Amino acid sequence: MRKIIAVLSDMHAGHSLGLCNPEAMIFDTAPEPAEEIPVSINSWQQYLWEEIFLTGIERIKSIAGDDEVHLVSLGDVTQGSKYPSHLTATSDGNQCRIAASNLAVITKELSVKRVTMVVGTSAHVGEEFGLTHATASILKNEHETQLEHIDVSQHAVLDVHGYQIDLAHHGSSGGGRQWLRGNIVRYEAISQILEYIENGETPPDMFLRGHFHDEILETITRKINGDIKEFKYVIIPSMTGMNAYARKVTRSRPTVTNGMVAIEVVDGNLSNIHFLSQTKNLRTTFRI
Repeated sequence: MRKIIAVLSDMHAGHSLGLCNPEAMIFDTAPEPAEEIPVSINSWQQYLWEEIFLTGIERIKSIAGDDEVHLVSLGDVTQGSKYPSHLTATSDGNQCRIAASNLAVITKELSVKRVTMVVGTSAHVGEEFGLTHATASILKNEHETQLEHIDVSQHAVLDVHGYQIDLAHHGSSGGGRQWLRGNIVRYEAISQILEYIENGETPPDMFLRGHFHDEILETITRKINGDIKEFKYVIIPSMTGMNAYARKVTRSRPTVTNGMVAIEVVDGNLSNIHFLSQTKNLRTTFRI
């Protein structure tokens, strides 16, 4: 039995740098009654949509073939209203409509029947994570898909025929220096694995995290009950651009990596992890 887990994270719908379906419809609430109008997207959003999102979907189709695809959204589906600068959709409702429209495309194209949504950061999806729940409701009830069920959780575990994937939005950062990239992730993974073992529990086989808009994969090997086991800790790249705050905390990193991940599980064992991503240089060159 083979199953594909398609994972995307940090869409930040409603922000000018976030993922936005160019065919999404939102409400203009100024007139009475409110009018449904199409969104407009900028060149960055067009790049994300065409070169990252749609291209990623086609690659997942090729990987999956006739096998089932399960979709995971790893948090921050919307931008929220706590940080209102550069919003293209100022209302929570319209942000949720854009996010649901994004997810509707991938669920339709990949014939997804079940989705797992991790909530993310309260600043972006609401103090009670209401924007994630609202997005799930719109996706299920207002879009024609093959969806049968949507699970929403703060911290979830996917059991894929015995292969367990731990899902949460927040986790370890990728590290502050290029030669240290992955070190902090590795220490965090070892710490969590040891905590499970000390509590007499079996650690999950893989940890998936978002939030840091980065792309990291670390493999940890440990002996458990006499058997050598491999564990994976993966940070998923984002589906949004680099705003002023991100430039600050990354100390003006010159590139941003966007994309999705496809995980192949065959008969309860990990077969492959595909990073369907692309890195873009953000600097502008001036010739003088």
